[in-house]
Amino acid sequence: MNKLRFGLVLLTLVTVAGVMPVRANQPEMQAALASLRSAKGHLERAMHDKGGYRVKAMEQIDNAIHSVERGMAVSGQ
Repeated sequence: MNKLRFGLVLLTLVTVAGVMPVRANQPEMQAALASLRSAKGHLERAMHDKGGYRVKAMEQIDNAIHSVERGMAVSGQ
């Protein structure tokens, strides 16, 4: 199961990287993305007894990741 999850995450990252090019010289945005992805990983591995708040937090992180990626894509246009 962990190998499958890792594969899906890797596939998603590769797909996103191909669709939304990361602009150079954005170390803070890149660090934010790394932190968000790390946080989501911790939540995915956390116990599932959080009354729906763990899932809600993961959804909000997904939205934040999307927003940061979009911001990076339009930066400098």
